[in-house]
Amino acid sequence: YSWRDRTAELLSDMIDDKRAIKLADLYNTSFSAGYKAAFSTAKTVFDILKLTKLTSENPIELGFREGDSFLSHGLYELTIYTQGKKLSLSSTIPLLDNAGFIIESEDVSLVGEQGATCSVIYTFGVRAKTGGAISTELANDIIIPALKLAIRDSIESDKLNSLLIEPGRTWKEISLLRPYKSYLWQIKVLPAEESIISAITSFPELCRMSIDFFAAKFDLKFAGNRASKIS
Repeated sequence: YSWRDRTAELLSDMIDDKRAIKLADLYNTSFSAGYKAAFSTAKTVFDILKLTKLTSENPIELGFREGDSFLSHGLYELTIYTQGKKLSLSSTIPLLDNAGFIIESEDVSLVGEQGATCSVIYTFGVRAKTGGAISTELANDIIIPALKLAIRDSIESDKLNSLLIEPGRTWKEISLLRPYKSYLWQIKVLPAEESIISAITSFPELCRMSIDFFAAKFDLKFAGNRASKIS
């Protein structure tokens, strides 16, 4: 019962049998022996399905799942997939730290045939700094979109991004807090910009109220009770 057979069997639960066999054959030669030995079949299938989404127009994908081990309570696998480029860990790890993660492990796996690297898989074992659980919905709807943009340098990466996890605000909502941060820094409310960021993130409920206030006052599509949010 080979690695290829186990992979094809689990893939066939998610896609049609013919494509499952084709992908299992392809990645049987594309994954290294070290990768096959290190990761479970469930992780392998998860990675394969993510790798199939990579294109020249979409060269970066992210995945988030709970760890496989029964000892991994509160430990998650955050995985970054790239095609055509390699990421620098020295720049990627600070992005994850700013987003509120503790990084407990890291692994880099090259994917390709006959020495030619086609894609790279970066697997990080992470926990939330808050110590709380991270739902699949929170990861897929809020955390991953923000991290994907941060990796591409499309949005700012600082400690305010820890609000992605708690209280679970989107990157667009967090961006509304940055003018507040800049204003407080400009008038020297605190002696260091890092102190201002720490003060903001230490009170996630106050952040939520500030964001809700802004939406109620200025968002034309706001569907709630404007008066109660503004008062």
